[in-house]
Amino acid sequence: MLGGRDATLLIDGIDLSWRMGALMGNGSPPHYALQLEAFDSALATSLRQADGIETPHLRIFDATGAGFAATHAGGVDAHGWAIDALCRTLLRASGSLTAVSLASCLLDGRGAAAVANALRHAPALAVLSLADNKMGMLLSASGRASTSCHEGIVCLGQALSSLRRLQCVNLRGCGLVPQQVLHLAHVLPPTLRVLSVAFNHVDNTACSALGILATQGLTSLDAAHTMRWAGTSNAHLCCTALAPFLSNAACTLEALYLASNGIDAAALTTLCAGLRSNTSITELDVAMNACAGSDGANPAGLQALRKALVGGNTTLKRLRLCGNPVDGHICLEAALALGKALKVKRSEP
Repeated sequence: MLGGRDATLLIDGIDLSWRMGALMGNGSPPHYALQLEAFDSALATSLRQADGIETPHLRIFDATGAGFAATHAGGVDAHGWAIDALCRTLLRASGSLTAVSLASCLLDGRGAAAVANALRHAPALAVLSLADNKMGMLLSASGRASTSCHEGIVCLGQALSSLRRLQCVNLRGCGLVPQQVLHLAHVLPPTLRVLSVAFNHVDNTACSALGILATQGLTSLDAAHTMRWAGTSNAHLCCTALAPFLSNAACTLEALYLASNGIDAAALTTLCAGLRSNTSITELDVAMNACAGSDGANPAGLQALRKALVGGNTTLKRLRLCGNPVDGHICLEAALALGKALKVKRSEP
């Protein structure tokens, strides 16, 4: 939808249905087919309608979900054509763009490289979402992820490093392996404040790179469901890598999300060694882990978290522990003591 000189373009799938009609019975949004040959023309027409010129002051470009409808309509070749059209649109309005979402567009490594080329020409970009794509892989002819691909991530990193106003990047569920997360963490600009790498894969080396960002201005890090690699959890190594940066006096992190990472009592104890002297984090999410052990009978992690709250940490006020099994008299007492300590923290000015 477009209007005024500070325009917003929303594309609800490749069909440009503009969110029309009620939801279908299966919960999927309705699709009104648009011939792929008309897609580029439709985008150009929409841009001209904004204020009568070819390149309007388009601020927000949201093409969430475009790739799914394209692939459904014409297969992988049609999907590639549609990504090219989206990138051409980005280039037309790149100078004024401040927010771009290409989430769920089925971008693979090749698509990531094409998008990166367009993003290099968007110097005002502050918010970027590439969530739920397959940028760390190459799509096979059937449209399924096949092999790992690093070239697209390298191109994307080069583009992101040049964006000096970038503050928020969402890379959730992009099929990234630890090496790719490590590369991006090293090249993200110092202006970055919010980063999500949830539902990818990290190891201790990638976590160390993310920890460095936490001492360079990053205020929110979402690393949920990332610490399982090759079928096993490496949460202890990852928490060990993060802890020194949390205790660093230069830490700027205010929110840390580590849900569904297989964090056990030992890993939580290690993380709490960094939390004890942290003076910036106000929100910690360790939900859906095993903070009291898989059987809920190991109180060590909960006790370490309580000691961190009362033994030096001055800022933590919001804590998510839901989905962690707790069983046995000692563990229940530890959980109650932790709850009381958190209540006291919330009442403090």
